[in-house]
Amino acid sequence: MNASPIQLSGHFRDKRWSTSSWRLKTAAQQPVYDTPEALTGVLERLRQMPALVRSTECASLREQLAQVANGWGFLLHAGDCAERFSDIHRQELTRKVRAMGQMGLLVQHATQQPVVQVARMAGQFAKPRSQNLETVNGVQLPVYRGDIVNDVTANADARRSDPQRLLQAYLYSSAVMNQLRSLSGESLMSLGLGDEAWQLPLLGELSHEERSYRHVVQQLTTILKSAPAGAYDAINLFVSHEGLHLAYEESLTGQGEDNHPYNLSTHYLWLGERTRQLDGAHVEYFRGIHNPIGVKVGPSCKPEELQELVRLLNPNNEPGRLTLITRFGKDRIAQCLPPLIEAVQQMDARVIWSCDPMHGNGIVSSQGIKTRRFQDILSEVRSAFDIHDAEGSRLGGLHLECTGSEVTECLGGSSDIEEADLTTNYTTACDPRLNASQSLELVFMISDCLQRQALRGAFLKADEMRELG
Repeated sequence: MNASPIQLSGHFRDKRWSTSSWRLKTAAQQPVYDTPEALTGVLERLRQMPALVRSTECASLREQLAQVANGWGFLLHAGDCAERFSDIHRQELTRKVRAMGQMGLLVQHATQQPVVQVARMAGQFAKPRSQNLETVNGVQLPVYRGDIVNDVTANADARRSDPQRLLQAYLYSSAVMNQLRSLSGESLMSLGLGDEAWQLPLLGELSHEERSYRHVVQQLTTILKSAPAGAYDAINLFVSHEGLHLAYEESLTGQGEDNHPYNLSTHYLWLGERTRQLDGAHVEYFRGIHNPIGVKVGPSCKPEELQELVRLLNPNNEPGRLTLITRFGKDRIAQCLPPLIEAVQQMDARVIWSCDPMHGNGIVSSQGIKTRRFQDILSEVRSAFDIHDAEGSRLGGLHLECTGSEVTECLGGSSDIEEADLTTNYTTACDPRLNASQSLELVFMISDCLQRQALRGAFLKADEMRELG
């Protein structure tokens, strides 16, 4: 159900929007090209290319997210930190889809509610950076901004912003979408979800956690094997990326079947912590598209700033339109999150709260390698559940950087990755990701939080029904 519209304030009220109105604002995190005329030609070509998704798919996701905003279901948003063109091949994509399916089944088992699965996939090629330049082996170079802009290879030619990469990003996104659609008739079991696919390396031979996990896996495997055809298809998966490169996003924005403007390169976009300026170009672009959207909210966000963001990005207060993705770090969440929850509650805003436990918990190893500790990630998620419960709110989603492969990028977990192990299989182009085992373990370890929240929701719903009856 819809809530009352939120009153807009300031100079944004009644301001007209177009796909290009963002160009009148200051745009952060945009690459600089040596040949603007080449960029213009590529953007014109992109405008002529077919849509990668249908507006009806975006609308369907928005409807499903509306249920989550209204207290029924859970948003699982996960995938690569930064997709690489070189990593897009059938086996790797299948592993990612399988990992998403496994995590989704664990959440569904814990909550007995629908799980909305959104992958950081088919377009997550752009990355925000804190600096424009970096020094590598004594040479100053432009930073790597994702394969859509330049290459991770540390030399001047590779780091040059190349407009042809925009077209490559579109084509690789199209290839990923083709692979995902080809899996639409496949069952999860056909992706290799036998007993070995669920194993965690070192949970302790006779520990309570090990016994509980084995019991859950046995139940899920039995359900999958005995389920009728089509009951557990591999593809109930929407795609997403951070809406960072605005010229690219504009070129793939068009009118949907309901006559609303949609970004037709993906189902869901989010605003980053570095690009959510109230008077900035990204907020201007995002406020006009009809896709469901998210916004990252970190420690620097003030309650009144968040209220204004909500007003701008969801003025009609429609459930399913806006997700607030918090990213504080385990040591700051207790201080930062409660005032923001209270600010949103004062507005009676219909949003989804999601927890990103990755970006606030980055550290650097003694060898100078970027990493994250599994235990820190788990701690922030559990804190998020507890704080929302204490504030009379609901955590409706989880936002993870993870992969379907057994990389060695995050410390700890059942994989027992130590600092000396990081270089064994450290393949990320930007930030460290949970590997397949760590991702499963994390979701399993918060099963109790998910169950408690689902039970509280059921009791509240029963109370509402009694009052209505």
